[in-house]
Amino acid sequence: MDITHQQVSHRQFGIGNVTGQTETTVTVKFGKEFGIRKFLYPTAFESFLVLSDSVFKERMESELTELRQQAQSERISRAKENAERAAARPQAKKRPPAKKRAAKVSDPAGDEEPPV
Repeated sequence: MDITHQQVSHRQFGIGNVTGQTETTVTVKFGKEFGIRKFLYPTAFESFLVLSDSVFKERMESELTELRQQAQSERISRAKENAERAAARPQAKKRPPAKKRAAKVSDPAGDEEPPV
């Protein structure tokens, strides 16, 4: 969706105009105090930017909803693939627990040999 030249508001920077847009970023010009800022598109419209035009605002909300649903379906398909891979792997044989060493019996007579 092309939102170039649309007015947006930001909670900290105030009101600005969209001056440029790519597939992944949107550039907004705010007042002299804040200047030009770049944001990730379209995720910036989830929490930072709000479109002033109600028609564009509704379109953006539907686009964000569609992206969320797409991301959710991708997560589910990845989880299924990972579960299938885990089920297809041969199970490793469990090793029996390691045997404990026999306790060293000390010589009560004190005839121990010194270590070499």
